[in-house]
Amino acid sequence: MSFKQVRERTLDLARANDGLAKEVEERKRIEGELEKAKDLAIAANRSKSEFLANMSHEIRTPLNAIINFTELCLGTQITPEQHEYLDYVRFSAQHLLRLITDILDFSKIEAGKLEMEEMQFSLFDQIEHAVTVLGARAFKAGLELCYRIDVGVPDLIIGDPGRLLQIFVNLIGNGIKFTKEGEVVIRASVKSRTQDSVELIFSVKDTGLGIPESKQSLLFKAFSQVDSSTQRVYGGTGLGLVISAKLASAMGGEMWVESEGAEHRGSTFWFTAHFRIPQTSTLIAPSFKDAFVLVVDDNQTSQGILVDMLENWQILANGVGTVETAKLSLQRAAASGRPYNVVVLDMWLNGSDAGELVKFIQTNPGLLKPYTVTNTPTATLREHCEDSMENAPVQNEMVPIQEPPRSTPDDSLPIIMLTSVNLADVTKCKELGAKFHISKPVRRSSFVRVLKSALGTQNECTDVEVSEGCESIERSLHILVVEDNIVNQKVAAKLLKKWGHTFVLACNGAEAAEKSTKEVFDLILMDVQMPVCDGFEATARIREIEKNNNARRTPIVAMTAHAMSGDGDRCISAGMDFYISKPLNARKLEELIQSVAMGSIRGRSCPSPFCDDIVKYL
Repeated sequence: MSFKQVRERTLDLARANDGLAKEVEERKRIEGELEKAKDLAIAANRSKSEFLANMSHEIRTPLNAIINFTELCLGTQITPEQHEYLDYVRFSAQHLLRLITDILDFSKIEAGKLEMEEMQFSLFDQIEHAVTVLGARAFKAGLELCYRIDVGVPDLIIGDPGRLLQIFVNLIGNGIKFTKEGEVVIRASVKSRTQDSVELIFSVKDTGLGIPESKQSLLFKAFSQVDSSTQRVYGGTGLGLVISAKLASAMGGEMWVESEGAEHRGSTFWFTAHFRIPQTSTLIAPSFKDAFVLVVDDNQTSQGILVDMLENWQILANGVGTVETAKLSLQRAAASGRPYNVVVLDMWLNGSDAGELVKFIQTNPGLLKPYTVTNTPTATLREHCEDSMENAPVQNEMVPIQEPPRSTPDDSLPIIMLTSVNLADVTKCKELGAKFHISKPVRRSSFVRVLKSALGTQNECTDVEVSEGCESIERSLHILVVEDNIVNQKVAAKLLKKWGHTFVLACNGAEAAEKSTKEVFDLILMDVQMPVCDGFEATARIREIEKNNNARRTPIVAMTAHAMSGDGDRCISAGMDFYISKPLNARKLEELIQSVAMGSIRGRSCPSPFCDDIVKYL
């Protein structure tokens, strides 16, 4: 190779080297810009989260005062007109809270910051909780609200109870909102199951407006509703179903709707979800072997659910829908030699109260027989009872059947009244002399307790409301309230004074830590965001003081208005024991304080950061 060729080749290599150097330099520049863009995006996302958290805090803090002071005013002596105005204030405040919650949840989902919990919980309790809190709304709308849990559905499962409850409340709430008459029915079934996991399928069926097939695709799109006029009439952001569908997806399932689009034919919303099954998940069903119960309910769906529930407990049960049919069934059963042991009676049958049937039974007490366990095979009893229901002759005049004295303390007849959430129904039960009653929708645990009392298989409560439990333990607590907002201080002060507790106020975390060294408190309610020293730092100081002095650990409950993902975990990590969201739900706060007073709170456990405050979903 000549010198000239070597020189040209050297120049070519030099030029190629320069090109590579420029390319490397360009790539480094691009990588640097990408890194800067990434840092800016992270910072922007962090700023967005902080902004949402701060906005949540700033909006929820005054809402806390509005909602709770309204509740306090409603509990005082006011005129009907003032009560009506305050109801409007409470409704509007809670509606605003729902809008805020929807927007925050949607923002968390869009940002990929939605966190799902994994904890063991009772599925039955979550379903019953959802229908219970919405029962008053259904009653006010004149609707029947009931639920059916199929045989084989496990009670104890592992998943996120708060988010599951959120889906239930959203779907049930929509069903009530868009149904003028009829019913809303929830159902839970098993779709598939393995040894350690289960896929459940849930449905919420209503008899409301119906949704045209052409409009059903709009349901799961953000900020949209089937009809813009619907939004004006019923309100809402159009985010509820979007959020629910995303939550179902986060649980490994999906959500869809079925509807014929015709009014009164209604809609059925379905969703599936996967859960793990704990090793100790076997449900021990109560047993009332050979008991014979008559269910009187004019709503066929509710009647069928109650009969199925009773039969799952080894009870022989028949259902009728009118007072006259009930009288006939009671007479035929008594004439056949196999009288009923208990009557479960809906207080309102076709719009009229069922007092006529109660008085009829009281006049003819021989229609009901005290419950005793027999050795007759259940199948034989069922055949005998069905045969006697159809073929036994009925005399024109009912001759009371002689029976031994009842074992109940006051000889009250075993009639269980199904009431609404209206307190006037309870008063009506007392007037009728009906000792046993539970409110609809019927909770299984309440139903079991009242059945045991009506059948005489356990000691009765002295209170007529058997379903509400017999035991009440009250103890006045000394509580430290750490809150910088003056209005919220007054809210806490009024509530605690009303419940019979003493309290001390602290305006910031530093003041709280100092006061904790001077007095012994049974409980500390700690605001999270405060000047000088926030709730996290204050908790750390208090825990350090307790450690150094070998003092008793005082339960600390965080009161957070941020309501953002990770807030709950941060509270627990900081040394707090529990956390509740603002605006405070007075009833839930009272229950938490009562748990502390009874000594039932001993560890760090809470179903969900915000599922304790159900008002955010309603």
